[in-house]
Amino acid sequence: SARLIGGRLAIQLGAPDLGRKLHLAAYRSTPGYPEAVYYHARYRLDAFGPLAAWRFMRGHMDWSDAPPELHADWLALAGFTAARLKDFDRAERWFNRAETISPDRPWPAVERAGAYDLADRPADALAAARRALELSPWFRPGVQAVAHVLIKQGRDAEALDFLTEAAAHLESGLVVAQLATLQTDLGRHADAARTLDRYAELSPLLEPEVAKWLSARRAETAYLLGDRVGAEAHAR
Repeated sequence: SARLIGGRLAIQLGAPDLGRKLHLAAYRSTPGYPEAVYYHARYRLDAFGPLAAWRFMRGHMDWSDAPPELHADWLALAGFTAARLKDFDRAERWFNRAETISPDRPWPAVERAGAYDLADRPADALAAARRALELSPWFRPGVQAVAHVLIKQGRDAEALDFLTEAAAHLESGLVVAQLATLQTDLGRHADAARTLDRYAELSPLLEPEVAKWLSARRAETAYLLGDRVGAEAHAR
């Protein structure tokens, strides 16, 4: 349990590689622990793709002893994995099962939003993402899902206002990074510079690759603000 929550914290604090390693260590040391199995399936999906995740998940289908919230998350992951494989009908059935088991759980709604996004159903994706926020206000994954769909729909101003408000409610580097990217795209470079500073504050475990990303964004922002000296320093 400590490795799992530590991994989740590391990912939020700028160290995604450390987070993945902690989750892998949790699974390798206790491969029968349901929550470790869940995060390992998620790791396989991110690292190797939906087919590898689906094959792994087929060997772990008995969740009768797991808490209903975790069981629902597992079913929702199965639904999202099926959607990645373009089997949207099967995905819908998994999501419906997840909602039946734990109707007030926000995470399955986020997974459903991701599946609808893959199916090119933006209105349904937005509704599902907002459903997650109804169940848990300012739920970080729900916030990012709503903003993602708004941006894909070309509703940049609405997404900007929403992310700005969310960043004031949450201590989330991931939300702040999403906001900084949008601010840059909209030409709001001074705002983006301040937001990138906030990202650094929220990411005390910055790993080298993440630090490179941050320096690159800072270099770009400084250049677009006319600060050639600052841009060169960040680029170096």
